[in-house]
Amino acid sequence: MSGMAQSHYRLGMSYYHGKGVEQSYTEAGKWFRLAAQENYSRALFMLGRMADTGKGGEQNPAEAAKWYRLAAKENYARAQNQLGQAYFKGRGVEASFDEALRWFRLAAAQYHLGLMHARGTGFSEARNWLKKAAERDYVDAQYSLGSILTRGND
Repeated sequence: MSGMAQSHYRLGMSYYHGKGVEQSYTEAGKWFRLAAQENYSRALFMLGRMADTGKGGEQNPAEAAKWYRLAAKENYARAQNQLGQAYFKGRGVEASFDEALRWFRLAAAQYHLGLMHARGTGFSEARNWLKKAAERDYVDAQYSLGSILTRGND
């Protein structure tokens, strides 16, 4: 990756948020695509985020999953987490518990692993993952862990 890719990404973020320039998702996407040509993971992720949210065009879950996958393969944890969610929900890809679990593990997304185990393999494993996320001050994990402990599920 060259310094140009990072510069293109940063300019894209400026347009995305309207910091120092007039906000424009179209311009942001243009700069993210330039950075993505060099597999800059953050730019790949942002193209996925834009397709996922419809910023700069219509929502396109399949396109979002494509960009998230490219960024995830560059070991970008946020993209791995989003790709895991796509597989878990069947959003833009065919739903697959195994694929979701694979990407969540790579992202070390303890909260989502905890939720998946709560719905699938058991509360003991869910409690372990949610505790790890809760200890990292993830509020949703703290709430979910509290719910499991209150119910006394094992």
